[in-house]
Amino acid sequence: MATVAAPPLNPFATPSGTAVRFALLIVAASTAAVSLLSQDTGQLLGLSARDVLAYQHCMIARTREAAALRHSDAGGSSELGEIINSLPTCHDPRDEFGPWPAISALLLFWLVVFAVYWCLPAWRIRRKRLRRTGPNLLPEMAAYLSRLQKQTGVRGSVTFLLDPLDPRVNGLAFGRVGRRCVVISGGLAALFSRDRPAFRTVVLHELAHLRNHDVDITFITVVVWRLVGFLLLRRAVYLLLAILVGQLSADRVLPDTASTLQTIVLTALVPLTRNAVLRSRELYADARTMLWDAGPSNMQQLFDTYSPHPEAREGNRRLLSKHPSLGERRTALTDASNLFRLGFWESVALGATAAILFNNISDFMAHPVGSLGARIGDHVAVAIAGPLLTAGLTFSVWRVADRCRNSGTAMNVGSAAAGVGLGLCLRPVTSPTIALLVHEFHSSPAATLLLWSGLALLCGVIVVCWIGLITRVWAPVAAASDRPALLISGVIAAASLPTTFWVFYTLRQAGVALYAQANAGPHADALRSFLGAAGTMLFGELPGVMVTIVLLLAAVPLIGHEWGRRRRRGPGDRGMTAEYAVALRTGVACGAAGVWSGYLFLVLAGNKVQIIDVEAITVVAELTAAVVTSARARLLRFPHGVVAAFVAGAMVPLGTLTGFRVLTGAAWYWDVPSRSPLPTPLEWRSAVGIPSWGLLVATAAAALTAGLVELIQRQRRASDKTGTMPRAGA
Repeated sequence: MATVAAPPLNPFATPSGTAVRFALLIVAASTAAVSLLSQDTGQLLGLSARDVLAYQHCMIARTREAAALRHSDAGGSSELGEIINSLPTCHDPRDEFGPWPAISALLLFWLVVFAVYWCLPAWRIRRKRLRRTGPNLLPEMAAYLSRLQKQTGVRGSVTFLLDPLDPRVNGLAFGRVGRRCVVISGGLAALFSRDRPAFRTVVLHELAHLRNHDVDITFITVVVWRLVGFLLLRRAVYLLLAILVGQLSADRVLPDTASTLQTIVLTALVPLTRNAVLRSRELYADARTMLWDAGPSNMQQLFDTYSPHPEAREGNRRLLSKHPSLGERRTALTDASNLFRLGFWESVALGATAAILFNNISDFMAHPVGSLGARIGDHVAVAIAGPLLTAGLTFSVWRVADRCRNSGTAMNVGSAAAGVGLGLCLRPVTSPTIALLVHEFHSSPAATLLLWSGLALLCGVIVVCWIGLITRVWAPVAAASDRPALLISGVIAAASLPTTFWVFYTLRQAGVALYAQANAGPHADALRSFLGAAGTMLFGELPGVMVTIVLLLAAVPLIGHEWGRRRRRGPGDRGMTAEYAVALRTGVACGAAGVWSGYLFLVLAGNKVQIIDVEAITVVAELTAAVVTSARARLLRFPHGVVAAFVAGAMVPLGTLTGFRVLTGAAWYWDVPSRSPLPTPLEWRSAVGIPSWGLLVATAAAALTAGLVELIQRQRRASDKTGTMPRAGA
């Protein structure tokens, strides 16, 4: 039986990699602009840099004094924050200006960028002395170009310009909104009469740039890099001069070091992202040209005739290149899978951008007050950084899922998970606010930072694996949908809440853990302080928030799986899947066993119901349901395990409470009268809140069980495949 070939990948079915990389560049450039220009705009608004420096010195001295009191006999058992608040306050001059210096810096940066972008076409035409083709200059070629534009469906007015002094076979699409231009070089114009197919292919490539809407992306990218490069160079010169003349005081070493590291990261991040955008646009233009040209033959012939010696670039050389090598372009003609990959360094850039963006927004929305407790700035920062990271990862991983589904291979996003985690690890070392806190430590914060780095890497794994799961489930549904972009946007919106929660928890935990170590004392156990802060922050969330997040973790992939199943089998197939039946049966069985165990343990023993006893029974029921379901289910083990845990967690406290009140009249609390057989509102609220933190433990158990079962099955399949292969010489 003949094997059916897989349909070719369509690079334009989902938002292109160029658009995703450009969005990353915009976020990174905006972050750099706020970091590098806010001091200038603050001075224009009347904010004195000397007053800000005096405030920072005051805060350093104030926190140092509070830390000394905290660990002396005079401090007693008071927390560090309470002692700081009891000391004379330091006046922060930035409070009078709020976030306006940062907002002004951002507006000024983009005003300059768009001013240059708007004037660039006219300046290029005048500098190059380009001439417009038409009735007075190459009329035959002008008419041919006009017909070619209509055939490709490129809308709007396009001006074709001639650069007769350029002997290369080259074209260039540029311009702004409302003024699109395509330059025909002298060498390319000579091909019009000598080699018409090659001329047509080059022009189609330039028109593809217009059709892909990447002309604006290209020139905004170039302008952004030049402006950011100038600002980074100015910052580097300032820091060098400050070191040479000795203006960096001991109290400012760590904050200025963090600011310098942030500058270094941005110095690498912005140009590398720029290079990725410029490389990607060329490959997507080639893909569009092949769609118009009915295959790669004409472009292959163009490469063979006019560029016969390709230069391959790999690894770091490829990252530093602004244009794809001819070898990459040749490969992409027959294999479009390169457009559907998510590289390690791109993942690092996504994580690093989210971390630095969180730092800057948090600092500008709420200035340091000696304590890194709950602040509105952290919530605003993660509300922006979390969805951006989710959208960038989802679009990128979605394309990986399309490639794997097309080739029939398993999706592997391990390098992407490690890259995101590594990028998030830059949070503490690029934050001047955290550096101010570290400055007051009586002991080394290395152990706490190392533990937090492990948490950041774990966050990268959780986020990327979660996004990989939902994209693997929803990608076939989007491929069969009439409006895939709208469907993908809806999936991203649903996935943003769990992802944003974990990103917020991880990024904010860096400051919370360091503050817990500072508050615990110079001889405190770093591991115990870290785990205590992590548990307090995680289990201190509202029960409704935790339950919503856990349910979304299960609902998003399960809805996508059910949607895809209905599309494949038609509307008549409305039966329950075997996995869902296993989850419900296991959840109900564990919940009923928990209720019966609680009844036997508490009622027959003659004891009244205690919250801690019901919590323990609920956690055991949730864990059992999650592990058993994740091990037994064949598809989507993790979300089905979460469903089973939720069912068991809902049954145990409610069933136990209702049974006690109806059958025995026992009270949930010692001080609650048992006059009515029905539970009181206070008891109902307590019963609803009990399963929330147990669901977190059960969710982690479901994920671990699903991963272990999948790993064992892969090893068995690999061993079975090896065992069935014929031996050599048999």
